[in-house]
Amino acid sequence: MLSESTKGAFKVRSLKVVFQPSGKRGEIQEGKTVLEASQELGVGIESLCGGEKTCGKCKVKMLEEELSPFTNEEAKWITESERSEGYRLSCAARIKGNAFILIPEESSIQKQIVRKEIAQRSIKLNPAILPYYVELHPPSFHDLLSDFERLKKTLSEQYHLPSLEIDTPALLKLPCVLREGNWKITAIVWMDRNILDVRPGRVTELFGFAVDIGTTTMAGYLCNLHTGEVVVTESIMNPQVVYGEDVMSRISYTMTHSEGLERLHRSMINGLNQLIEAITRKTYLSAHDILELTIVGNTVMHHLLVGIDPRYLGVSPFPPVLSRSMDLKARDLGLKAHPSANVHILPIEAGFVGADNVGVLISQEPYNQDAMVLIIDVGTNGELVMGNRKKLVSSSCATGPALEGAHIKFGMRAAPGAIERIQIDPETYEVGFKVIGNDKWNLECPNPKAMGICGSGMIDGIAELYRAGLIDKGGRQILSGGDGPFRRRGGHI
Repeated sequence: MLSESTKGAFKVRSLKVVFQPSGKRGEIQEGKTVLEASQELGVGIESLCGGEKTCGKCKVKMLEEELSPFTNEEAKWITESERSEGYRLSCAARIKGNAFILIPEESSIQKQIVRKEIAQRSIKLNPAILPYYVELHPPSFHDLLSDFERLKKTLSEQYHLPSLEIDTPALLKLPCVLREGNWKITAIVWMDRNILDVRPGRVTELFGFAVDIGTTTMAGYLCNLHTGEVVVTESIMNPQVVYGEDVMSRISYTMTHSEGLERLHRSMINGLNQLIEAITRKTYLSAHDILELTIVGNTVMHHLLVGIDPRYLGVSPFPPVLSRSMDLKARDLGLKAHPSANVHILPIEAGFVGADNVGVLISQEPYNQDAMVLIIDVGTNGELVMGNRKKLVSSSCATGPALEGAHIKFGMRAAPGAIERIQIDPETYEVGFKVIGNDKWNLECPNPKAMGICGSGMIDGIAELYRAGLIDKGGRQILSGGDGPFRRRGGHI
């Protein structure tokens, strides 16, 4: 949307600017820098030098923008690769048309808070990849077996693995590893069928990576496959938020842009690689130590991960292209794990009930319960499962957009300053709340600096209103007036 106003003899256009992942938007006068626009709209962008173009900390990513030409000052801080992806310095880029701007986490003052905690569960370990240590007889004039046939024969004799194949990267390094290890090596085998890697000496600890690809966030869990221990966890924003906040927006993007599907697919792969880099940086491991990945996500995320066109998911009856599980190579997806690592993608159920819901079923096992169980996954795309060992029923809904600002005046994502907890005294109706980034409740802290309310705070608030008798089961207001803190205003509390 463009509007014009007359200022002296010149016409000044007002341009629509949208910042992600906050979702804040507004009209900005043409010619202002992105940094100035962010300041006017209350969006935090790191700028240590105060906009003097000397620190390079205010990088933003642009999509379908109309900006001033790339400058020499920006070339000092932005690589050619970043430039091709749409990165600019917000203090140098001037807005010439409607702009859609992503603020990367490293450039954001208000860091996104991602709550992806784990629950420790006792399970029987049965990893898909196992290490097999062998000591081989070196070749001689009386024994001229090839290196691979020698390894295969020894593994078959000692571990009863008769049908082994070897992946190409492992085959290429096999001769050097055999001799470096003095013919004592560990073969890392997937499903007792395929040799993924060979390493000199005895190796016992192998590592896998579990990933939940949400519409808004990506959560990763690095696991020791020998002990079952979750070594470290990490979460990032899903980079696809620049193309739409919900799954329907992203489906629409693939339909209305000729390169939309490839952009969304590549954005997701880049995000996964960023997650792998972040999580290995917390340990002594490298990305090549990740030999197995298990990935879940809703149906649209599943399709975009693989590069499957999701357009027909947006049309009733919402059929997926594929519902069964998949096994792919990390190198085929462009993931920066071990090139031979197997990527196992869990199956999806139907429509928008995806592989993430299957992961919930495997974890919580309602199909083994006699009692009726209800499981709710509240995310940008929400799933519900109800049932027991006799029958299970699943459904999905667009949860995040309903709670995080789509039609909520002060709704926002879970960032510092967002109200995340609410308590209402049923006797006095006194309201207590707690914001992200402050451990104290508002009753203990006179100025908690609340900026808005996120989804968990909204759910908390509705529950507290019902518990205090202020609304009924249908959400209707019970309290009709009075001098308390919940006076009726325009028909609402």
